[in-house]
Amino acid sequence: MPQTPRDARILAGRTGRAGFDDVQSMMDRVLRDWTQECFQISPGPGSGQHMFVETEGLRLDASHWSTGVLIRGEGAPESVCIGLVDGDPASVRFRGRPVAPARIPLVQSAVEFEFASVLPTAALVLTVDRAVFQRHANAMWGRELAPGAAYMLALPGIDQGLVLVQRLKAMLAILHQQSPYLASPRVAALATDKILSELLASAAMDPQRVVLPHRHHLARDAAAYLRAVTDQPVSIRQLCELLDVNWRTLDQGFLELYGVTPKAYMRVARLHHVRRALSAADPADRTVTDIAVSWGFFQLGRFAVEYRRLFGEKPSDTLWKRQTGSRDADGSARPNDVPIPHSRQSRRLDMIVSKRRSADDADTTEGTT
Repeated sequence: MPQTPRDARILAGRTGRAGFDDVQSMMDRVLRDWTQECFQISPGPGSGQHMFVETEGLRLDASHWSTGVLIRGEGAPESVCIGLVDGDPASVRFRGRPVAPARIPLVQSAVEFEFASVLPTAALVLTVDRAVFQRHANAMWGRELAPGAAYMLALPGIDQGLVLVQRLKAMLAILHQQSPYLASPRVAALATDKILSELLASAAMDPQRVVLPHRHHLARDAAAYLRAVTDQPVSIRQLCELLDVNWRTLDQGFLELYGVTPKAYMRVARLHHVRRALSAADPADRTVTDIAVSWGFFQLGRFAVEYRRLFGEKPSDTLWKRQTGSRDADGSARPNDVPIPHSRQSRRLDMIVSKRRSADDADTTEGTT
């Protein structure tokens, strides 16, 4: 008997849904297997809901969250990752560009991305095995995607974009209601084919490749440096000198790519580091003051106000949640969030840090002569 090709063997699928009381935990589920970090950038609490259907070939997630968010990272390994905004995308930017209802962003594995929305947002995320996607693209478009590239899929118009989102949501709802049938590999294979056919038939057959301008690369380098240097504050002057860029260019790059200024990015990132440390700490061993000061917050009254404004709870509430066993809506324990730096930025980051240390050493030598 001839063997079935590996990419034709579709295992049984499954569905699920959950609620979350912080955005990072939700994104860890929605963007499973992605390298990503999520910041809440507008006042919380940052709660959300998500529902998914998964087969061996793809995973479709529908989610909504209650605050503005900034998500950065890379797509899942050996995957094609597609995002669709459910509603008005006026406040949404992807890789520094506004998202229009008739434009669908697509990234592949190991391709860096930034998703920024200053308002509460609902979205669909489709993560597809690359071999499965290429097979469908070859059949329906007569072409393949270039490896390691990002694209925009163009739809004929705004109405078609809204219709596509509603159709995918309807398919997700039906599959969730009929989840026992997904135990059949044949039904799971049909679901995979239906979802991809709906998407690819709606989009133009010539997806547009997205190339970032230089200021966005500078903003990425600056953000990587700000995340890496956590033991001392970085001034505007130091950042501009390290990257050899004027402040206006850097400010514009940050606003386009992340939706916030460099100063706001740095402060929000530090607040999230505190939140993760508080969530992981044992109240018997560490205090709010100890953790806040370790991340450079010395005006504790101001810190407490900013923390509560952003996350909708007091720092002490976050610390003591560990004792009460905070869990996700599906009953699973919430993991501690540890951001993973981008491997492709490490060499550039090492060079920037080395330059900073050399400058510090020169200043020290000059001061002692």
